[in-house]
Amino acid sequence: MIVLRPSDNHFRKPPVATHGSGAPRAVNRCVGDEATAEIMERHWFAALHAAKTAQAECEALLGAMRESENAWKQALARAVELETLRDMLGEQLAMLDGSRGNNFTRGELNAVRAASISEA
Repeated sequence: MIVLRPSDNHFRKPPVATHGSGAPRAVNRCVGDEATAEIMERHWFAALHAAKTAQAECEALLGAMRESENAWKQALARAVELETLRDMLGEQLAMLDGSRGNNFTRGELNAVRAASISEA
């Protein structure tokens, strides 16, 4: 989870105005503290919203990564199946080629190709 911390400037008390005697004016200080508190509250809500938005984006990206990984695993499994089928058909063709002396008819080759495509 992202934690945002306000800068140290938000925790400093605003400068206190004084009148001629050097004593602080209480009214201005209260108004200054309220304004500072309001600004801090707005920053806090903005940071909260930004953190929630970032967290939602992270969750969405994690979901997309999981879906992509599952699709990749399925494609890899399918590729292995097809390679196995290709190898098996290649061995069968080699056996037929050896027993017939390379005398395949065009129809026989097309039948083998059609069978391999329909199994895929």
